Amino acid sequence: MPPSDDTTAGTTRARGGAARPAAPRLVLCAGQFGSGSTWVFNAVRALLAHATGQAEIRGLFADSLRDLPEFTRLGSPLVVKAHRPDRSLRVLGAIYRAPMVVSVRDPRDAVVSMAQRFGEPVPDCVRAVADCARHLMLLREQPRVLVLRYEDGFTTAPGTVARLAAFLRLAVAEAACATIAAALTPERVRETVATLERAGVYGATPDPRRHDPKTLWHPGHVGDGRVGKYREALAPAAAAEVLAATATYCRAFGYGPGAAAPAAAGGASAT
Repeated sequence: MPPSDDTTAGTTRARGGAARPAAPRLVLCAGQFGSGSTWVFNAVRALLAHATGQAEIRGLFADSLRDLPEFTRLGSPLVVKAHRPDRSLRVLGAIYRAPMVVSVRDPRDAVVSMAQRFGEPVPDCVRAVADCARHLMLLREQPRVLVLRYEDGFTTAPGTVARLAAFLRLAVAEAACATIAAALTPERVRETVATLERAGVYGATPDPRRHDPKTLWHPGHVGDGRVGKYREALAPAAAAEVLAATATYCRAFGYGPGAAAPAAAGGASAT
């Protein structure tokens, strides 16, 4: 994809001649399963589109360089969503000095969300969530990392989009941030997913494992936003197994026994 701007000395000069701060060439949105990472992915794409004046910002899912299409050059910004970013993707991020937004969630709730959405056996979900937690921990040493906790309700909280813009060092007005946030409310995401379903993007019978290649939304992507749902859905022994498998992650991000308990109530959330 050819670049639409000429980038020099940390600024971008659009075809009209006005200089503005350069947007990052690569942004990594990595998250625990069911943690709001797809919401982050779409918010970042919208912010970059506004900041650069481009109609569309390319984005895709990849856990490894092997998952990326072949590029001759990286012109326009690229946004990558990942759950288990491997060494090759972490190295690419380091080379590009990419800002990384990491979304986390109580791993017990992540297991329940994954099992309910995709119909996977709980033991398989435990392994996937633990593997994701291990990879996310490896991002903590990167120089530019913003951590967002699902339990804080960031997908619906006022100011999250503006916070992302500041982290990405993008000059985006408050009104534009509000417009982006309004397009990503649970209601609007449901409408988007319904439109995609009618268009046949998810197949004749919507398959929760399929996603829209542009937005990465799945059928039924908007969850109930409940915190602590594992108490009703997991046996105590299974919940303890999840904590044991993600112990380092839990200590780092404040989950498990002794951690500050978030509010049990929640609203719908685009994950």
